[in-house]
Amino acid sequence: MTKRRIVRALTGQPGKLLALALLAFIAAGHGTAAFAGVLAEDRADALYHRYQGGGVEIQGPSVLVRKKIGENFAVNANYYMDFVTSASIDVKLSASEYKEQRTQKSIGFEFLHGKTTYSANVISSKESDYVADTATFGLSQDMFGDLTTISMGFRRGWNHVYRNVKDADGNKARDPTFAEQMDSRAYTVGLSQILTRNMVASLNVEAITDEGYLNSPYRSVRYVEPGDPRGFALQREIYPRTHTSQATAVTVKYYLP
Repeated sequence: MTKRRIVRALTGQPGKLLALALLAFIAAGHGTAAFAGVLAEDRADALYHRYQGGGVEIQGPSVLVRKKIGENFAVNANYYMDFVTSASIDVKLSASEYKEQRTQKSIGFEFLHGKTTYSANVISSKESDYVADTATFGLSQDMFGDLTTISMGFRRGWNHVYRNVKDADGNKARDPTFAEQMDSRAYTVGLSQILTRNMVASLNVEAITDEGYLNSPYRSVRYVEPGDPRGFALQREIYPRTHTSQATAVTVKYYLP
């Protein structure tokens, strides 16, 4: 969805990789049918996740429901929540320790036309200092007697980055002087091949381009400042405004009786 959470935990924006793992779990079990041009069956899943490490603890539930409407149309919905009960090291050094809660909602559709499956998803993720909206579109085509599947996908993300501070009463509040944006685009191409009745191989390639505010609003560099009573001062890190990355994955699955 959107990709988003432990990466953010380690950079002052908690839990990004955890959501990636959850989305990967959902995609593995609820994606479009990889073979034979048939939509996946109805299902309802409940998941509770927990991560602890680096002074950060993240946990929460997720519920996903998938329902076919006829043989050619399906809809799915997901509700995901996590709680952060600590803070990463850079937040502890340059800001106050905090507790965080994030909720994510998504709805998706699939349409099967012949050997082609079209899918679209809309994902909304919100927390006190980060709001992310994501839209995805994909298609897959079965061919060569349903032994080969070619897939393509596109993801577009709109992210709003904020910063939390403590108000006069010591409560957490959003800093009115700080607001940034980060947009992302991702393109994916995949090939799946049935090699034998018990073995399946796949190749997936993804290119991602991020643009905007890419660093943590809490991370700063400390340097010596004789004029400061503390003997040092903090300067916000400076990151590039664009970042492009590529990823390639090869997977082989073999069925054991």
